[in-house]
Amino acid sequence: MDDLARRLPLSMRDRGDESGISGDWSPRTRGILLQLADLAEELGTEGLERPSLRADRSLRQAAEEPLAALRRGAATDHDDLPAALRSAAIALGGDRRSRGVRPLCAAVVALLEVATALDERLELDPVTTGAVAVAQAYSGPLPARLLARERTLVATDAGWSVGRGPLIEAPAAAIILGLYGRAALPQRGSAG
Repeated sequence: MDDLARRLPLSMRDRGDESGISGDWSPRTRGILLQLADLAEELGTEGLERPSLRADRSLRQAAEEPLAALRRGAATDHDDLPAALRSAAIALGGDRRSRGVRPLCAAVVALLEVATALDERLELDPVTTGAVAVAQAYSGPLPARLLARERTLVATDAGWSVGRGPLIEAPAAAIILGLYGRAALPQRGSAG
């Protein structure tokens, strides 16, 4: 089994001490929100109005999507987007509720979308990128689930893979952006 599941806690991998494992993705989500806030601050008000990877969305709109995912409502215009993102990260730190993987997915996809539009290279934790890919491949929209049934997506820079079938090898960011419909999924790989 080459799936990320072999490397994740509570999975088919060799057992070790898993006493500190939880389903709370808040700490990772906080970190991603802070990175996104830094990029939004670097862009400034005018830079945030540039188009994102989606023709109908600005970088501002893309960067606001994690805020909507956290409050489970529609994104609204924020006068100071970096401050709103930092505030959301701080609130996650004080929130006693456990947060699932979906807010993390929204934050990672937004960060990658903004960074890619700016041609910025990011170093993200493999467990984080793997969880975001697995969430979409196994419980996302039908096209993403079908892709994971037909192809094995191998993150060449993160050490994880998801799916089954002929390989598609690409950096984790490219796989995630492809699974979430932000970019075409790279097609390089082997037929085996």
